[in-house]
Amino acid sequence: LLGGHESVRALSPVPISILVGMTIIMFLGVLDDVVGIDPRLKIAGQLIAAAALASEKMGTNVAQGILGPIGRFFGNEDLIFFIPIGALDTTLQIDVMYWVGTAIIAFFVLGFCNASNLIDGLDGLLSGITSIAAAGILFVAIGMAVSDSGPLDAARLVLCMGLLGACLGF
Repeated sequence: LLGGHESVRALSPVPISILVGMTIIMFLGVLDDVVGIDPRLKIAGQLIAAAALASEKMGTNVAQGILGPIGRFFGNEDLIFFIPIGALDTTLQIDVMYWVGTAIIAFFVLGFCNASNLIDGLDGLLSGITSIAAAGILFVAIGMAVSDSGPLDAARLVLCMGLLGACLGF
């Protein structure tokens, strides 16, 4: 045990879905800056990046926090519904938490990418705003690491410090 944290033994690397999403958005941004691409293609790429995050259920925890009390009230905490399909003699399973989480991730990825693109006109404005946001997220990540919230503590800290360092270096 190092510093009293039990999760030090089982630290996880940065999830591949985050790396895939970051890479897609980076290539889209570079391609847009160099040659200028169609906005529909940019949005499609951003949705693919959001889908990579949703593949590992990144937004499900947010959806659980929002919809969990509603599901507990109705006795279906996970909000999974089974719909019988009579013609095929089977049932269709709908996981509301997953789909709401996917919509939340898509909304935030598209919203933040396009908001960043809109405020990129003045020198230093985007890096300043992103530095402030990264410092706030780093503060939350440090709080989560101190409370020993799990194996992704190191990945959160590294990503936040990397983003903050890059923005401050710019």
